[in-house]
Amino acid sequence: MSKIKTLLLYTPLLITTFNFASHAIPALFTDPEYLELVGSLGFSGSITLYLVYSVFVLDGLVAALLIFGNKLTTNFPWGLLFIWASVWPWVPRGLQYLADVEIEFDVAIFYSIIAVLAYYLATRKGATFFKKV
Repeated sequence: MSKIKTLLLYTPLLITTFNFASHAIPALFTDPEYLELVGSLGFSGSITLYLVYSVFVLDGLVAALLIFGNKLTTNFPWGLLFIWASVWPWVPRGLQYLADVEIEFDVAIFYSIIAVLAYYLATRKGATFFKKV
């Protein structure tokens, strides 16, 4: 029963990590959907490509910190990382609004709530996530 409880407690963290990792990979391979969405801002092709690669770096870094961060340091500002994780889903929604594309609010709300829940569960009394392994 203890393993099932642990798995359930870490599920929001796993979902948040998977969300960021699943957005980093298409950004690395310059998914046309990403290029179109970022290109709607009116930048040149090279700046658009740079911005898409920066999505790869940011999302990949957040996913890596969510997975391995507790093994690196206990003095990391975890609250800021989870705030970033809960706010970041709204950035593409703003781009969708600027590009006159259908906005998926339900997805942003879901991932924001999951990121906040992951932080809450990771910082609860008795949690072992932030302890250096």
